[in-house]
Amino acid sequence: NILVVVSDHRAMTLVSGAEIRKFGVSAVARIPAFVVSGLVPPGRDDTPLHQADLLPSLAALVSQGVCTSRKAGDLFGFTKAEERCLY
Repeated sequence: NILVVVSDHRAMTLVSGAEIRKFGVSAVARIPAFVVSGLVPPGRDDTPLHQADLLPSLAALVSQGVCTSRKAGDLFGFTKAEERCLY
């Protein structure tokens, strides 16, 4: 079983000075999410990823083999993603 919860945006409030100091320019683009599954080791990962990486990552998590774009990141760290730009 896999439980995935992803928000579509941060709180619909003005970005505070504390958020800007803590997260820099990415403060307005941060999307809270979590995954609960026995397939994923517990812990927190603050690696910047793109929300478009979610579906390929889930496919890789539950399948024997999967073909994805070389640009796709792996949210669960089972495959090494090449360096890429993240906006």
